[in-house]
Amino acid sequence: MAIKRGVSLYSYQQAYYTGKLDLEGCVKTAVETTGAKGIELIYEQMPIDRYPDAIYPNITDRGIAWWKDLMVKYDTVPVCMDSFIDSMIYKGRISYVQEQVQMMEQDLALASKLGFSCIRVLALVAPEVLEQALPAAEYYGVAMGLEVHPPHALNGKWMLNVAELARKHGTDKIGLIPDFGIFMTGLNGAQLKAARVTGEKEAVLSYVEEAVKNKENFGKIIAKAKEMGASGRIIGALNGAAMMNRYSEPALLKDIIDVTLHIHGKFNQMDENCEETAINYKEPIEMLKKLNWDGYICSEFEGQRAYHGQDCPYEEDEIEQVRRHHVMMKRYIGQ
Repeated sequence: MAIKRGVSLYSYQQAYYTGKLDLEGCVKTAVETTGAKGIELIYEQMPIDRYPDAIYPNITDRGIAWWKDLMVKYDTVPVCMDSFIDSMIYKGRISYVQEQVQMMEQDLALASKLGFSCIRVLALVAPEVLEQALPAAEYYGVAMGLEVHPPHALNGKWMLNVAELARKHGTDKIGLIPDFGIFMTGLNGAQLKAARVTGEKEAVLSYVEEAVKNKENFGKIIAKAKEMGASGRIIGALNGAAMMNRYSEPALLKDIIDVTLHIHGKFNQMDENCEETAINYKEPIEMLKKLNWDGYICSEFEGQRAYHGQDCPYEEDEIEQVRRHHVMMKRYIGQ
């Protein structure tokens, strides 16, 4: 049993959006630059079929065949498809549980057609939706993994309820997908780099980095940063961190390892030494190895989001960032 490496194609969103890479180009790039075998896909972001051939969640037989041939061509494995249950789709009301169940069933059917073994379910989807969709998950042979994403924690009641739901039914078709964002120890490195490139005062950056690492109160950090003349970019990053940074101790993985289906290797900034600048990877991977966890960690680069729409003269190289992330993962996994 061993931890396996994969890439979420979400990591190449900017290259895809600008036309530098198409869907096949994303898969080819992942394989050639990282050596990873696992592929995670957001179907709605990178559709296999084009309108009007098929409208999500439908797909043509031609599209299915093309995707399966693509996996064979690059010797890759479709390990996870990201699912989005849109509870706000109807004006003036939240979608009913049964409506959400129907959406889940559609995603399960699509994932099955494409050969995925699990779907990533957004953190706020209610456990009762998973429970009612379980017969469909069993039928299609596709597991539903609720994402443990900040500000949620590994030992949060919402996540533990899902773990208990899986155990109650004795099923491997309900589980959890931890996101490495829960192991964040500092401020998003991509946001700091974007701020530096756009002229933020070095004194402000030094203070903010040190204060966050020392776990000082975010309210006090924000007040001090404003007093020092910090830009809106830095204040926005601090506000976001105040809402989202909820560190989970890696040892907590042992309490949910039996229902851990897949893992998102969230990262924002890999430095020249191939280390994530603000997320603890070493200890969680050591714990996963100790627990003999056998599954995929798929790289999920989000650093490009620090530059989108910000009139920033510099954008991070997604391909290089993902490559560095796999250098780090290989080092810690021991491959």
